[in-house]
Amino acid sequence: MKKQASWLLVAAFLSGMAGCGKKIPDDIIQPDAMESLLYDYHLASTMSSSVSYTENYKKDAYFKYVFQKHHVTEEEFDSSMVWYTRNSDQLATIYQNLQKRFENEEKHMKVQVAKRDNQIDVSMSGDTVDVWQDRTLYWLSASVLTNKLMFDLKADTTFKPHDAMELTADFHFMPENGRPSGKAVMALNFYFDNDSVQGLTRIVSSSGKQRLYVRADSAFTIRSISGFVYYTDEKNPKSSMLIDDIHLTRYHNMEKEQELVADTIQKVDLPDTESKKVRLQEKAIMQPMRKIRKSEMKRFATHRVYSLLTVEIKSSQVLELEEDGRVSKLYPFTEEISATEWLPGLVVLSPCLIWKNPEENFSEFKMRISKIPVCEAALRAYWIYPFNVSLMEFAGNSRITLLK
Repeated sequence: MKKQASWLLVAAFLSGMAGCGKKIPDDIIQPDAMESLLYDYHLASTMSSSVSYTENYKKDAYFKYVFQKHHVTEEEFDSSMVWYTRNSDQLATIYQNLQKRFENEEKHMKVQVAKRDNQIDVSMSGDTVDVWQDRTLYWLSASVLTNKLMFDLKADTTFKPHDAMELTADFHFMPENGRPSGKAVMALNFYFDNDSVQGLTRIVSSSGKQRLYVRADSAFTIRSISGFVYYTDEKNPKSSMLIDDIHLTRYHNMEKEQELVADTIQKVDLPDTESKKVRLQEKAIMQPMRKIRKSEMKRFATHRVYSLLTVEIKSSQVLELEEDGRVSKLYPFTEEISATEWLPGLVVLSPCLIWKNPEENFSEFKMRISKIPVCEAALRAYWIYPFNVSLMEFAGNSRITLLK
């Protein structure tokens, strides 16, 4: 990496020099590709400068990712830079273009200021707007300290009822050895002013572009949009993952919905068994977006709801389940609703099977189930009864029942 850094030191000097025009050899990275590579290289260099000395391994990983993304080796990059330094007119043109690209990034400064106040830039009033306000490249590891990317965006007056949001990103799994064994969970949620929540989650187990598309089906005012990416790998705790090219796009135009939903499932070349598994998984994930017939839906009201994804306890809630038992809606109980079954006690929303251990109190129970790896993208509802909602504690004969 020291050799690569030396190219950056001489780049400004070389950009002012004139060289003889020559045909670029086929084994040299061509100008357009070199410009894109150097753009990402400089970003990686900036990110690595803030890494502490105890995490130097991340620096090499950043550059390794850049080379992997552009399908070149470190040796090819070095040899190409040697050629460009000897033909400085070509390098000068590349750096002039890079300068323009970095200058264009300045227009996003207003967005960064808006992020500080947790507000969306008021100029973002078009029908289709990218409202992502953070950096577009994240490194996640299996460590509990660096395994999450979370965002929470406060909606403003430019948001309308029934708006749609699309979260997209490139996932790059980087195993320590061999085939990736980790997986990620990405989520996108609407929060409304009546305290109801609507969202979608997806399990990601292979590298490539992923999308989550959610349209608000509530006429209530959108209060905020939140989401997360959570990475875990129990088999290889030293593995990691890079998330690149993150976008969070808001759509006013409802005519775009069918086009976007049709393109949501990413086509990936996988072995037959794995491909079938992914297709079934994504089919299940897309299911909540269809219209649910009332005959298929079940509705329950309960004293308390605890969600493993948001780690929140909500009082007096109504939850709606699809025919297969997956939770499709959660909102406050404010009035009597027909065809609603009342459940005293507590309902836990979890993406995995949960159970109660003997002699375990509720605090210990919450701590234990929070560490269970996510096993599916859908939330299931587990009813705990009897349960002391005043003390938020199990009763002596508490039982857990899966709602269907």
